[in-house]
Formats: sequence, C-alpha cells, structure tokens
Amino acid sequence: MNKFDLKVLLSDLGIIGKKSTSKSEFDLLDSGGGFSTNAGYYYKFTDNDLTSDEINVALAAMSAKNIRTIKNVCIFFLVLTVISVLITLFGYFKLAEFVSSFSSILNY
Repeated sequence: MNKFDLKVLLSDLGIIGKKSTSKSEFDLLDSGGGFSTNAGYYYKFTDNDLTSDEINVALAAMSAKNIRTIKNVCIFFLVLTVISVLITLFGYFKLAEFVSSFSSILNY
C-alpha cells in the first residue's frame, strides 16, 4: 500500500478530508494530491494537520465503535434465538397437552 492508497482509505473513513474540485484544478495537483472517480468527479485531499498519533487514535476509536456494533448485533440475535426457543418449547408443551387430552377423549 502506497501513500496515495492510504490517503484514499483515510478519506473514505473521514479521518482526512477531501474537497470537490474542477478538472482544471485537479490537473494541476501532483499525483498524490487528489483522485477522480469513475463518475467523473474530481477531489483533492485537504490537510487537517493530524499527526500520525492522532490518526492512530482515530483509527482505534473507529475500531472500538465497530466492535461495539458487532457485539450489539450478536446480543440481539442471541436474545432473538432464546425467545424463539422459548416459544417453540411452549408450543411443544401445548401440543403435547392437546394430544394427551384428545387421546383421553378417544378412550371413552
């Protein structure tokens, strides 16, 4: 991964900025100063004076946020599974009760 790829990744994550620019201004930039999209939009990177330590902290905070989101999704599906199992067991016992009462009716 080179510096340009790193800048694109950091701008996609919102850590460094990108600003829309015209094609003529884009042509004046050096190769690492901007990028274009397939749709014909041109962007240049904006310098927000972040040190490498601040970038590392921002990346760690984003990772922690994503891990917390994954944990919350797992808890949601765990609770959903437990509720599903309880409803299934309740239905099974009601069905067993119905079959036993129906068989006692047939025995008379």
